[in-house]
Amino acid sequence: MTAFLWARLPDIALVWVFFALIQAIRMAHDEFTDRLPVRPMLFFVRECVAQAGGLTIAGLAFGAYERGLISLVPLAVAVIAAVAIGYFVAGKEPASKAERSVNRAV
Repeated sequence: MTAFLWARLPDIALVWVFFALIQAIRMAHDEFTDRLPVRPMLFFVRECVAQAGGLTIAGLAFGAYERGLISLVPLAVAVIAAVAIGYFVAGKEPASKAERSVNRAV
């Protein structure tokens, strides 16, 4: 089992780097358009962890299923858990500073 995890380590690292890059691009775009949330680093780190963590769980479960280490039911449970992580950890997008100032003026 540990050989399986060591073999998947470059793929896992690539997934985390990819999602960190995507979130950095989103943060730069939001800063350029002046739509940053109140705590932008916390928001974008939370998004990155949710997306990369969910894909990591799903990828490891699918790799274990391919090798015959788990059956179809644990694979389905792992995919459902990955989707739940993405939903509950990421949550809803907070309002930007501009939207909050408009709401306070009303």
